Amino acid sequence: MAVSADSESPPPVDGVENSRKVSRRSLLGAICGLSAVELSASRCSRHESLRPGQVAIPIRDLAPGRRVIVIVAGNPVEVVRGEKGIVARSLRCTHWGCVVKWKQEESAYVCPCHEGRYDATGAVVAGPPPQPLRSVVVRVSNGEAVVGDGNVPA
Repeated sequence: MAVSADSESPPPVDGVENSRKVSRRSLLGAICGLSAVELSASRCSRHESLRPGQVAIPIRDLAPGRRVIVIVAGNPVEVVRGEKGIVARSLRCTHWGCVVKWKQEESAYVCPCHEGRYDATGAVVAGPPPQPLRSVVVRVSNGEAVVGDGNVPA
């Protein structure tokens, strides 16, 4: 028995009808539909200008004082909206590269490896870190904070 490409349901297999089978036309329509959605979504994306090593965060997600952690070029970066604007800093300790954590009760970033401490601006206040936490480039564009310069790891 021949199967027509225009058939909406496949013929019975061994006398048993299988309603789960999909016709070629239905499958082709679904694939074309998904491809069209993907193509139009990629053309409408506001992130066309993002380069590898950059992350975009909607400004509405950055409430004043809220700490948002994103991964930029494989590294954890904290983004904070303060009185002076939006700042981003690497959460890698400048001593051995361990990931520091903000401790609200101490108002400090604390490194779990050697107890290095940084203040709210990222300046070293105690321990072995030789330098402050590194700043990460942030630019505001189209209602988003674009974090990272796309060239240098955070």
